[in-house]
Amino acid sequence: MLSVMEAAAQAYEAAKRERMTIAWVAENAQDSSSPVGWFARSIVGVVAAYRKSGTGFEKTEGVGTELQSLYIRKRDYRTYIGWARGMQ
Repeated sequence: MLSVMEAAAQAYEAAKRERMTIAWVAENAQDSSSPVGWFARSIVGVVAAYRKSGTGFEKTEGVGTELQSLYIRKRDYRTYIGWARGMQ
């Protein structure tokens, strides 16, 4: 598992490095406090998010504003990056 905020930071860096349009969108979003925050919301909108529970992780439906407490599967990060590249 990978925290959503860590995945968002990695996705933003990859998007900047690869000069993806989505990096510009994140940097110029009016409703976002930071590009990493924009990527975090985008990630949970594209792939499944999970919360830690007593027995491991449980899938969550509503993410709300608690992005710092969410996780995604590492393979879903690769899925998200593929989706972001496809948005070009």
